Amino acid sequence: MKSTKYVGGILVFTSFVSALLLFIEPRFAASAEVRSTEIIEVKSRFGVAVNFLIIKPDHPFASVILFEGGPGKLSLRKFFRKPVIGAPAGTVLVRSREEFAKSGLITVLVDAPSDQQQEGLKPSFRTSEEHLQDIRAVVSHLKKEAGLPVWLAGISLGTFSSANGAVRLNEDIDGFILLSGITRTIEWPSGWPKQRLLDMGLEKITIPAMIIYHKDDLCPDTPASDAPLIEKALVQSPKVEVVYVVGGRNEPNPQIPVHQGCQPLTYHGFYGIDKQVVSAIVNFIKSNSKK
Repeated sequence: MKSTKYVGGILVFTSFVSALLLFIEPRFAASAEVRSTEIIEVKSRFGVAVNFLIIKPDHPFASVILFEGGPGKLSLRKFFRKPVIGAPAGTVLVRSREEFAKSGLITVLVDAPSDQQQEGLKPSFRTSEEHLQDIRAVVSHLKKEAGLPVWLAGISLGTFSSANGAVRLNEDIDGFILLSGITRTIEWPSGWPKQRLLDMGLEKITIPAMIIYHKDDLCPDTPASDAPLIEKALVQSPKVEVVYVVGGRNEPNPQIPVHQGCQPLTYHGFYGIDKQVVSAIVNFIKSNSKK
């Protein structure tokens, strides 16, 4: 079953009902108390470790692993014994980490592994077997510790990480989410290989998928108009939901002239509509997780 939606300030199309257009208020999950927040290190490959921030609520119903866009470097550290993120302003996934946890999800933000801390996660690494081992190590930790459904969610360049895990771990996870997925490679830095989500073998995926775009995303690599191409590629997924978001704010940093439309505090990063996006994701995970 494949569907496409707008929720609240979000437009919703449903492909099995011919271009049905609905306007509905966002549904928010019941608020949970955050029980703990800590930084955990796992060994993923020989001589390599991955740090991740984990936020645990009381009575969680699933776990979600979040992959930030850009270089994926969160610079996780402890400050006066409290976990902090040293990276500058993040996208909706980083900004809303507490919101995900309060909605009942064990929430994990993955930092770049120890061997990628200098330059960060390039597309070629995010799609590699080495990165898959990093993802598998985090998934294994969550399954061992909590025994709950595990989902992957990535935004922008982070969609390569989410898709890598979905394609190659597949039945070891319960579903995956792509926000502002990269379908074009028009203005990438020189030396970066021309990689797209559509070249990653999405047709092999047999788990539920959610695709979220901002209708007015100005990032040249992530046009919302390409969402149907990803949906079409997911031929074996039992459930595909496509959500187009509208509204929010677009405030790129003018001091960064290149790729202004791809910055976190823009439509591309879902700035100003975090709660609506989180609500849509939480509801999809809750509705499609294995009991």
